[in-house]
Amino acid sequence: MSSPATPATPDSTQQTLHDVTISQRLRSFPSRIILRYEPTEIFEEFLVGNFHIKYVVFNATDAAKLVRDHGSVHAVLEDWQIPIVTATDPDADIYNRQRDDIRELLANIQPAIYIPDAGTVYWDEPDSQEGGLRFFIRRLDWVIDEVEKNNWNIAVLPLAKGMEKWHYEILRDCYERHDFSNYAFYCKQYFGEDRGNRISQLESHIQNLIDVMNAKKILVIALLSENYLRRLQPQVQAACGIYQFAANCKEDGQFIEVDFVDWRDNLENTLSDKPTVIQQ
Repeated sequence: MSSPATPATPDSTQQTLHDVTISQRLRSFPSRIILRYEPTEIFEEFLVGNFHIKYVVFNATDAAKLVRDHGSVHAVLEDWQIPIVTATDPDADIYNRQRDDIRELLANIQPAIYIPDAGTVYWDEPDSQEGGLRFFIRRLDWVIDEVEKNNWNIAVLPLAKGMEKWHYEILRDCYERHDFSNYAFYCKQYFGEDRGNRISQLESHIQNLIDVMNAKKILVIALLSENYLRRLQPQVQAACGIYQFAANCKEDGQFIEVDFVDWRDNLENTLSDKPTVIQQ
């Protein structure tokens, strides 16, 4: 697969139309069901020529490895597939990530959507939570400044870095200064053997975001369970993950496209059938 920096066709008019289409999609909310990149041969083969896939979510660590190995995250994507790179990695990775690392990453993922992250908030003491929120605000402001200064073809989708209403009240000035109305919400910390099932807490924390920030559209990261998606607010109009995809669409060691389409359509119906969903 070629990077978008390499013309897909000698026809410059078609290339211009392609660029315009990509630009429009970058500035649009990535609704519906999105797969998270898995660094395996069978997943990369599944992406080849797959017109059903318009966006692919990458953890920043996976994206950085692709940049080191291939020069660009687009090496594993088709021209029409847009990367959504999320910095929601383990805390140790986030704290060790330097600004130079982020600059290099942003320069080599474009065109892309980027979800910044920084600071520890979840389950800490209130004083530590506030410190984590302040750190996140500085990082978010810096990323937006860098994107604008370097004229990178990057759209920033802000992370809803919080749980309680007072968290979002601290964040409100930053979000409003940048005129944000759509958000990504990280869900992995609500589920797992060491955390149990905290779906009720997740519902409550998403509602706090909606109440304080009047969030219009929300992408939930690391959540593709139909039962959970059905319970979440109508503002949740996109979801990404990998485990349920593998469980439902893998057969004899390969991902099956027809199974993927049926499974994805079912989940998208779950999202769109909620009352008062805002139409695109």
